[in-house]
Amino acid sequence: MIARLFWVALAAGAAAGAFASLAQAVGTWPLIAEAELYEAGHADEAADTARALWSVAFNLLAGLGFALLANAGMLLARAYRPVALDWRAGAILGLAGFVAFAFAPAMGIAPALPGMAEGELAARQAWWIATAAATLGGIAALAGAAGARWRIAGVVVLALPHLIGAPEGTLGLVDLFARAEPVTEMGLPADVARGFALASLAAAAAFWAALGLASSWLQRRLLPI
Repeated sequence: MIARLFWVALAAGAAAGAFASLAQAVGTWPLIAEAELYEAGHADEAADTARALWSVAFNLLAGLGFALLANAGMLLARAYRPVALDWRAGAILGLAGFVAFAFAPAMGIAPALPGMAEGELAARQAWWIATAAATLGGIAALAGAAGARWRIAGVVVLALPHLIGAPEGTLGLVDLFARAEPVTEMGLPADVARGFALASLAAAAAFWAALGLASSWLQRRLLPI
């Protein structure tokens, strides 16, 4: 069972990483190159190629890690109650992952281009992790709610990181879209930063959609209970 779970996660993670890399190649990598023109004043093709290769490698590794967690969770849920492993189950899994690990954190800390002020790294990391965990917990509470108390608790947990607020010096999606002035000292336009944030979220959506749908399909075939 464990070996088959690993192969399911490996295949689903590879699909997710490939889809995310394709979306980034179209959406985010050109904007990163444009932002670096503002910072350095010239293009660096070698650096662009190296960044693309490292991004693909990271996407594949992240795909494997998230796929292991998602498929282990799905398998555990199936052990407690029947789950129809159709495209709907995959879509729900993908949507939950996207909201928890991309959309909810971006509301406080939007994906940022090189040179953008982002606040203290440790504080950003702590808030991001807490937001992802709280969002997953809130979604789980709402999904398995057996009464009003659980539903209320789920909503409170979902809202808590945003009520506390992201660390000082960061830009959330709402703030970013309300900004008119450049986002860096070198004059990077806010429109470029907004385009990057949206393209990053689109890549994350591609990642989680592929991971969820592939996981559901592969579990149905390789991990019967």
